[in-house]
Amino acid sequence: MRIVLIPYSSSSKAYKLLYKPSVKRRLVMNKILLINRLDPQESSDTKDKVFFMIGDMNKPSAENRLIDVLNKSGIIKCEDIILKYNGIELNINIQQIPTIVKILVNEDFDIYGIYQLYNPEE
Repeated sequence: MRIVLIPYSSSSKAYKLLYKPSVKRRLVMNKILLINRLDPQESSDTKDKVFFMIGDMNKPSAENRLIDVLNKSGIIKCEDIILKYNGIELNINIQQIPTIVKILVNEDFDIYGIYQLYNPEE
């Protein structure tokens, strides 16, 4: 944002403020996510794709340990796990979220967010 002082007249010592937006300003749209609202009261047996944003996913050791922990838990099948660059997407029931969070926290994983991405086709 730029603010410019402009004299009212050539002989006047009074100034008015003029707001000029910066030309360099631009919108960055790739930081916007549309998410669905999770309903913890939902008791259906349908599975939803739920994303867990997890720290240190850039390290292969964290990815391998995460898969091992989820496989050993017996709650999630291998085909319901999708690794992402910054977390993991699980095809699970909404009621399983607290159990999965407990398992991950007990194994010292840092969880930064849990959400279901909005998909207009569903």
